[in-house]
Amino acid sequence: MDTKLLDDFPPCLCRLLARHPKGKPLTAEEIAGAAGWDPYSGEDTPNITPMEVEEISQKTSWGDVQYQKILNFLRGCNLDFDNPNTVRRVDSYLRKKCHFNYLLKHTEWKTRYGPLLLRWLDWEFKRKSWGDNPRSSVRILVDRLTPLHELNIAARNAAKAARTSPVPPPIDA
Repeated sequence: MDTKLLDDFPPCLCRLLARHPKGKPLTAEEIAGAAGWDPYSGEDTPNITPMEVEEISQKTSWGDVQYQKILNFLRGCNLDFDNPNTVRRVDSYLRKKCHFNYLLKHTEWKTRYGPLLLRWLDWEFKRKSWGDNPRSSVRILVDRLTPLHELNIAARNAAKAARTSPVPPPIDA
């Protein structure tokens, strides 16, 4: 595996990208299971446990993670950086439409995925030394993370509900 890719895609970002195809994010148990972890085996295996998935997910560097655990974590997250199509897909997502909508809609957004996303953004800003001029998709993402964005979502949902609710029949007098 190309170590340059590991530098570009820290564990916290890989966890943010781990999801069912066009669906909800993968849980720590699903990631560990996809990496080969079996809670019923009772054996010490070289695979990763859900607790290790959570620990690795908080990191912004692979520096102190064993190589086999890195491979298992990436496999569990459905990220194969030896496959050029995966690298292109992820890079394209981050460059063009990095919105993480599937995370914004999740019930654990405020407790798990929001803080994890902010950790990655902080790492990315420091790494790129962007200052006040981040790439447009990340700037859009930061704008979407503001409290006003949540109010906009609530207002849009209320307006949509008003448009889609059935209109009562007129009362004949």
